Amino acid sequence: MSGNAAAAVLTRPAFRKIEWLNRDIAVERRPDGVIVLKSRIPLQAYEKHIPASLAKWANEAPDRIWLAQRTGADRHWRKVSYGEAKRMVDALTQALLNLGLDAGSPVAILSGNSIEHALMTQAAMQAHPMIREFERVQSVLRIAHQQEVAQRRLDMAEKQLHDAVLRVVRALT
Repeated sequence: MSGNAAAAVLTRPAFRKIEWLNRDIAVERRPDGVIVLKSRIPLQAYEKHIPASLAKWANEAPDRIWLAQRTGADRHWRKVSYGEAKRMVDALTQALLNLGLDAGSPVAILSGNSIEHALMTQAAMQAHPMIREFERVQSVLRIAHQQEVAQRRLDMAEKQLHDAVLRVVRALT
């Protein structure tokens, strides 16, 4: 192995320094074996709910990447900025509200981990119905006796959700 090749093997990869939050933890050990951990650092201001956080960052940094995922056979990155996400979530929220859902109406999201899943979850939280999320594996296990039918319905639902989100994106651009 040449000198340059050996140096390349031994060189540590560059990592970005992470600014960790301060921590100061009080530990209480109770006689019954319970250990209580409590931060001595007061909780800082935070958004009222998760969709409010998306709105904040869409306003402050609309072009910053909110989510990205690999897609397609070529595994290219599909990226959604905070501004794009906020517009899509608002449109999906309005679509949910147009369905006449009230605060007690459940919304089931049958999907794997995806940008569409995140957008729909944010919209459902913003519209305030109850949300029930099922990962693909859990969905199939829950209805194992109808596995083939459930898989086809899930794939169709994911495609319909993806198509609906694309229609919203196209309408907004």
